[in-house]
Amino acid sequence: MTRPASVAHPEEVELWRSAAAAVEPREAVRPSEWAERSIMLSREQSHHRPGPYSCDWKPWLRALHDLCYDEPGKKGIIGLKPAQIGFTRFVLNLILCYCRTRPAPMAYVISDKNKAGGIAAEEIRPFFAGDPVQKHRRDVTTEIPFKGGRLDVAGAA
Repeated sequence: MTRPASVAHPEEVELWRSAAAAVEPREAVRPSEWAERSIMLSREQSHHRPGPYSCDWKPWLRALHDLCYDEPGKKGIIGLKPAQIGFTRFVLNLILCYCRTRPAPMAYVISDKNKAGGIAAEEIRPFFAGDPVQKHRRDVTTEIPFKGGRLDVAGAA
């Protein structure tokens, strides 16, 4: 059976296609798998390990990436940590994964507003190249809209 020709205006057809794409179900994927498939680190982001991200770099990172996926009742992760264990990269990977697979309004608050602006500009914003126009005010909250949500990056002090 052939479909009848559309009588809709071409702009209306495009509008409906865009609306359908916006509510399209997202892929259910473990954050560790998503990060290894989607994150490519530049030399500036990882001087010692540029290239595809790997959770094998530090053995505890795979379980940490998948903690909220494996236990969906968790609402967040709060903890003290020593320096240089890969935690910031994990948080950035998780945020980017959720932006692409579970879009919703999100916030990332870090202890220092200058670090927040740098992370937004150097780590998060490049990942959304081609997404809607982004607002950037380095001295306060950086708003990064993406398909299905918005990420606010802020520094506490």
